This record gives sequence, structure tokens and C-alpha cells, in this order.
Amino acid sequence: MMPPEHLEILSKYLKEVGETKITTNINDAKVYLNKSLELLVLIDDITKTMSFERMNQKLQIENMLQQCI
Repeated sequence: MMPPEHLEILSKYLKEVGETKITTNINDAKVYLNKSLELLVLIDDITKTMSFERMNQKLQIENMLQQCI
């Protein structure tokens, strides 16, 4: 298992890729954004902590996913 810090970096990367894909391929965007969201939830579970930064990222991703509908 990767350390939570590395998972956060991966989650941010997936979020950015998903955000850029919204204009070109909605289905790919959804996959990237959902995976980013899953990683943030996993990080919360692993660390057993809540982070305002992660909560904010989750809200941003959920808002982007709503745009994809």
C-alpha cells in the first residue's frame, strides 16, 4: 500500500486529468473523477482522520461530477 501522502498526490493528478477531460470525453472524465474521489475516501479510512483540504477536494470533485450528468 502506498503512503497516504502519495495517494493524495495521485488523487490530485486524477482530479486534474478528469477536469481537463470534461470538455473532450465525459465518460473518461467521470472515471478519473470517481477514482480520485475513491482515493480521498480511502485516505480518510487509512489515516482515520478528517482533513478540511480533503473535504474541500471531495466537494469540488462531486460538483464536477454533477456537471458531467
